[in-house]
Amino acid sequence: MAKKYFPVRVLGDSMRPTILTGDFLMVKRTHQYRIGDLVVVQLAEQQLVKRVVDANAEQVWLSGDNVKASDDSRKFGWIEKNQIVGKVLFRYWPKLKFSFKVK
Repeated sequence: MAKKYFPVRVLGDSMRPTILTGDFLMVKRTHQYRIGDLVVVQLAEQQLVKRVVDANAEQVWLSGDNVKASDDSRKFGWIEKNQIVGKVLFRYWPKLKFSFKVK
């Protein structure tokens, strides 16, 4: 059985300045999210952190906050909702940034 909460370490600049390389995020395994939420999506062998910018009954459009450095739905198109692994709850490391919270 998969854990309900799990950590993710950020690699890359696609979510700058919101999230930086080396940040650790706590993610809740869920399929409940809203436009504007940060989510973890499974694409092939890779997990990506992206922002939900649009959704319909079956699919979601995702974007990185740093559009110049982001591979997102502009590249891979709409993704199926079942590819979303979970919703980012907060950044827990580095400690100095603990107050960051995703809505």
